[in-house]
Amino acid sequence: MEFINRGGSIKMRKGSLKDYRWRTLHKGEKMETTKFSAENNGLEEVKTTESSIGNVGVETKQISVPQKSVQIEPQEQSEQINDFLKELKAIKGIGKKTAEDIALWSNREDLIERVKRGDKLPFRDDIEDKLRKVYGK
Repeated sequence: MEFINRGGSIKMRKGSLKDYRWRTLHKGEKMETTKFSAENNGLEEVKTTESSIGNVGVETKQISVPQKSVQIEPQEQSEQINDFLKELKAIKGIGKKTAEDIALWSNREDLIERVKRGDKLPFRDDIEDKLRKVYGK
């Protein structure tokens, strides 16, 4: 199983009882290890979702990103969100639920800014690619 270090740097023992080496695991780095070893060292499991592309089974990693709350103001704000939702739904491959998730996560201007900076977006890779293609101009 793959685990990620969310805290400070730690030393992990890797290998068998007689043939091992020490590895320094910095914050944000991932490592394959046993669940017991990971729990003892304060590592978190990298969550994956199994899916399929055609007949091939694949695993997609779920990255947790702090949620940005959208402050809804009067009518003008609501109209901007509705326009942004319509714009997102018009993108081929983005459905109603995904469009709502994107609109709740960010507004149009912030999304464009993040895409231009090259930030990682908290959506599946194919959705992220579509957003980068449309808003990265």
